[in-house]
Amino acid sequence: MKRVLLILVIALCVIPVSAQDATPEPTAEVTETPVDLTNIFTEPGIFEVNQPFGGRDRSYLVSIPESYFPSEAPMPLVVVLHGAGGNGEGMISLTDFSPLNELANFIAVYPNGLNGFWNDGRIGDPRIDDTIDDVSFLTTLVLSMQDTLNIDASRVYFTGYSMGGFMSMRVACRAPEMVAAVASVAATMPQYILSECTGTTPIPFMLIHGTNDTVIPWLGYVTQSGTGYLSALDTAAYWANRNGCEAPSGIVDFPDIDPDDETRVLIETYQNCTNDAEVSLVGVYRGGHTWAGHPFRGLSQLGLTTNDLDATATIWTFFNAHQR
Repeated sequence: MKRVLLILVIALCVIPVSAQDATPEPTAEVTETPVDLTNIFTEPGIFEVNQPFGGRDRSYLVSIPESYFPSEAPMPLVVVLHGAGGNGEGMISLTDFSPLNELANFIAVYPNGLNGFWNDGRIGDPRIDDTIDDVSFLTTLVLSMQDTLNIDASRVYFTGYSMGGFMSMRVACRAPEMVAAVASVAATMPQYILSECTGTTPIPFMLIHGTNDTVIPWLGYVTQSGTGYLSALDTAAYWANRNGCEAPSGIVDFPDIDPDDETRVLIETYQNCTNDAEVSLVGVYRGGHTWAGHPFRGLSQLGLTTNDLDATATIWTFFNAHQR
């Protein structure tokens, strides 16, 4: 698939502002109307979109497969969120969701966090502008895609790496009616969004996590201030409890395809859940803060990357089995 990079500057026409409120900082209450991008995506490729939101210029990459244009059937949408300090282009390179979307027939979107970071609900991080409402930004982005492209609204999925995984879970907690399934890589459930996750809508959930992750530990760490993270096991149990799942029947030992990578993959699945909203925990024994099957170049300090499993293909298989 040829790569087409087109900068689309959209006029500030979403919500008019008066002279007295044209410059203040946006708050968490900011909401905006989806932008109509009709007739912009006229061919397959990867497009960069610049879209005003909350008084800021936000951007994202949209990957449209060749199969979209002759097809009359609506396509699933996969939203892929980068980690702290990253961007959408980096996630394309790391994950290979594009060109997987060419083979599997879905549209992928790679949003950019403001200055490389997401407001994932944490408090006191100087890198994050807590006046930015990224849940509303991502919700508006999805609505813009639905208004523009033939998207199957029952098959909108969120996945992310590290901070992008936290942000994916926050979107699922705050907008469960929009999300068909979530997959988090190297990111367990943050304490700081538990208070936002009081809904009961079942959401299929997958966590892929390394036992030797030194950034977000497998065993987690819970703090009195609420700034910590649940363990990988407690994260899976949290979503399984929310989804009304039965206890897992056992652990599946994934084939050791590459004995030289020094890792093993174990999978535990909670099934018989409300609305078939299963929960899957993919543990990478000795794995680091990495994306399975896709090594970071020159970042060996993040730990081992398993070659026994491809996180991208595994996530899509999980997503493809679920819809709202």
